[in-house]
Amino acid sequence: MRCYYCGRPAKRRCPTCGRPLCERHDCYACSRGKCEICGKELAIGRCYYCGRLICRNCSVELSPGIRACKECYSKRDYLERNNDQLELYERWVEGKVRRLTLLLYRLE
Repeated sequence: MRCYYCGRPAKRRCPTCGRPLCERHDCYACSRGKCEICGKELAIGRCYYCGRLICRNCSVELSPGIRACKECYSKRDYLERNNDQLELYERWVEGKVRRLTLLLYRLE
């Protein structure tokens, strides 16, 4: 059995996807796709509000295909009850999403 990334003899397997790995490599695909909140599960999408990678356990489904992390969802719930701060929060989220988008384009 050979390492998925370099072809050296594999010493172990990735616990998430099962790819064979040597002692020099970690599974890049699985480590990049982990939930940014718990860091344990593979992400299934991004938070609608803040853009973080989220898993099923750390998120709430707002509508089919749209999820929010539990932190943003609880803030949103609080702000909907206190309507005067909702607009400020929405502007803050839009700014975060813009900054993340610009950062992602710079990395490509």
